[in-house]
Amino acid sequence: MAPATAASIPTRRRRAWCPVAPRAGVLGILPGLVGVIQATEVIKLILGKGESLIGRLLLVDALAMRFRELKLRKNPNARSAANIPP
Repeated sequence: MAPATAASIPTRRRRAWCPVAPRAGVLGILPGLVGVIQATEVIKLILGKGESLIGRLLLVDALAMRFRELKLRKNPNARSAANIPP
């Protein structure tokens, strides 16, 4: 199972560091750009081709048009969505 993105950032830091979209705003084309990247990832997983982003976080700076990649480690103490009863 891949590491959870939210578990990678402590709750105290997450609130101060990452403003929510309604307050910070969203660059108009950004949801489409990220959607294309997500769709590409799904196709790669279905076809079993290429290198997936599992275990990595892709950061997009649309204003500078730069991409950065962070490797994530699984937090053994984090609650997994797979372990939460329905």
